[in-house]
Amino acid sequence: VDSFFFLIAYPILGAGIYQGFITAGVKLKQIKKPLLALVASTSLILTVLVGYFGIYRAYDPAADLLTNTVNIGYGIGDLVLLILSMLTILAASEYRGGKLAYFWKIIAAGFFTFLIADTLYFTMWGNLIVTGTKPYACIVELLWIASYLLLAFGMLENYVHVYKVQQKIKLKLPKGE
Repeated sequence: VDSFFFLIAYPILGAGIYQGFITAGVKLKQIKKPLLALVASTSLILTVLVGYFGIYRAYDPAADLLTNTVNIGYGIGDLVLLILSMLTILAASEYRGGKLAYFWKIIAAGFFTFLIADTLYFTMWGNLIVTGTKPYACIVELLWIASYLLLAFGMLENYVHVYKVQQKIKLKLPKGE
């Protein structure tokens, strides 16, 4: 049941990423076709892999509906966030000279690491991890930690970028404002 509450974050994160894409104001027509084709083909490959490992292999006929929904939901949620992040990288690359693209690349790397960790946990090693079998528990836990660290580093990098912009604006303002 506690895993269900983690799943609540996926729609919220997805909405935030979508808003970032919209805020950039870049239309898909403006993005270079080879890059868009790369994202589309990568998305297709990841969808097939998540479909097999994250849905087909994660489904447990002996488990109840809620357990299967949660297990499958993680892979699908990670995939959606990763695809949205890749599209946002393209938009950020076109927006104001690509100054925000680095942030989105780090965020996408974090979501990709989550996708790997969640897929490994729910399809292949879940029972081994629950029973405490090493090294499987260690590998997945290290991947989860790496994911959170990548997201934190991305947020820190974005903060530094915004702070530098604020300092430039502050220098240009006349005294007393």
